[in-house]
Amino acid sequence: MKTKALALLAIAFSIFGTTAQAEVQNVAPGPNGPAPQAYQPAAPAQPQSQDGRSVLSLLRKKLSRDDGSPANLVILDPLDYTGVKLAGNVKKILERGLTLFTKVNLKETSYQLDELTLDSFRNAVIETEADVMVATVLKPTGFEIFLYDVRNPFVIYTYAHTLPDPRVHQYSKDVVIKHTKQLIARLLNNYVKEIYYELPRAERSIASFEGNLAPDSVPRGVAATELFFDANRDRMSQFYASASMGYFMSKGSNGLFNSSIFSGQVGWAFSKPWVAEVSVDMTTYNIATLSLKYLGESETSQWRYLLGVGLGYATAKFTANWDQTDGIGFTSIYVVPSAAVFFPISHTAYLKGEVRAYVGIPPQRILMSFLPGLVVRF
Repeated sequence: MKTKALALLAIAFSIFGTTAQAEVQNVAPGPNGPAPQAYQPAAPAQPQSQDGRSVLSLLRKKLSRDDGSPANLVILDPLDYTGVKLAGNVKKILERGLTLFTKVNLKETSYQLDELTLDSFRNAVIETEADVMVATVLKPTGFEIFLYDVRNPFVIYTYAHTLPDPRVHQYSKDVVIKHTKQLIARLLNNYVKEIYYELPRAERSIASFEGNLAPDSVPRGVAATELFFDANRDRMSQFYASASMGYFMSKGSNGLFNSSIFSGQVGWAFSKPWVAEVSVDMTTYNIATLSLKYLGESETSQWRYLLGVGLGYATAKFTANWDQTDGIGFTSIYVVPSAAVFFPISHTAYLKGEVRAYVGIPPQRILMSFLPGLVVRF
């Protein structure tokens, strides 16, 4: 069995036209961190790692989840600056090369990175539900590849392959395929052997697109998967619950009446940014409302907002207070527009301010509520 595995490994890397043994000549730290070097022919690969485990088995383990199921692999469309439309061919080679060694769940996506930063990768894996993400930059001077793994979220695995001749338009399809295979082999070697670069925690680009890594070295911190998902739970959560107490006003046929109001809501983000919400209000009337809302989130702001409209049913039965004007009636139906803003006080909890209008059918009856409260996303 061991002989068959070693034979498979040798055949696979011979297909790539290169070896799995990397020459890492740039690991010494510098003021801007180590920079990837141009590709140099490497010595034949050794099929066994130092602890006796095969490179192939290590790669299979890294491309599997903790429960043994295949990891979700997302390969983004290459950023092509060559002007000769190489992206389509390169992506096909990447898909074949990165799934050649083990079974993975290859996910299709049209998502595109705006920039190569820690936050960009973090948002990308959340949007695409990826465990492992691969991004490629194609330039006239060479190809660069980046691998991001959510289980080690503060590092990047990368390799830069410099082309011998910067006149990319002179390269045939076979030559492009050859260089891309070499790029894949070197990246997988770095991935298996944990040869990586620290990602900066601030909003700075990790690549200059000139073949060098830009950021200063960042001290490594705890990078547990649990911490990563805990820090992003608000973006990944589908449900929220809210409790509010505020001011209520009703205007009916006999004038205005004011009262306090207690309110509870449960929401489900069934298809972000759209949210379905059920609300129960207790005041001079008991009001049940079903709403469709838009959840607004910004990558640069901590504030969130909800805009929605719903249909409400109000009854004066079993209320804690009594509308002394008797201007609304015992039961009534309302159209309920609403607006709310949230501000985070933790990863999952928000302070909320909400305004609702209950427009009667017919519109002679109008109710208003002002609801400060607390929202918890889960």
